[in-house]
Amino acid sequence: MDYVDRVVESKLRLVTLLLLLFSLSVTADTTLRLGGISTHFSSNKEFNSFHRAFIVEHNSYVAGYFYNSFFDDTFIVGKQFKIRSGKGGDILITPAVTYGYRESGGCYKYQERDDYSARRYCPAILVEARTNLSLKPGILTGGSFIAITLGYDL
Repeated sequence: MDYVDRVVESKLRLVTLLLLLFSLSVTADTTLRLGGISTHFSSNKEFNSFHRAFIVEHNSYVAGYFYNSFFDDTFIVGKQFKIRSGKGGDILITPAVTYGYRESGGCYKYQERDDYSARRYCPAILVEARTNLSLKPGILTGGSFIAITLGYDL
C-alpha cells in the first residue's frame, strides 16, 4: 500500500468513525447496518461471501466499510432514495462511490488478483428491499450478487 492509499484510507476511516459517533448523539433517522452474507451468480470464480459490512445510514446518507467480493477492504459513501414504501417495508436505491477495489481487477470484473496494484474509486448502484421491523433484515443487490443485511435503528 503506497502513501496516498494509506492517507485516503485513514481519512475514510475517520469519516466513518465520526459519522458513527455523530449518529449516536443525534435523534434523527439513523440506522446501523451490518452483515453482508452474499452469493454471486455471474461466474464460477471464487468470491468472498462474508463482507463484514459496517454501514451508518443517517438522514438518507450512507457511509461505511465492507470487505468486498475480491477480498479487499472497501469504503463506501452514497445517498439513499426510497423508490417504494409500504406497510411491510421499503425498496431503496443507493447511488454510491466506493474506494478499495484494485486496479488489477477493474471495478467489478474478475481478473487475476494483484495485491500490489493501486486501489481505485468505483461507482456503485445498490438496490435493497428491507422490512420495517425493529431489526431490519434486508436483501441487497448490485448486479452480479445478492446479499443479506441486518439493520438496527439507533
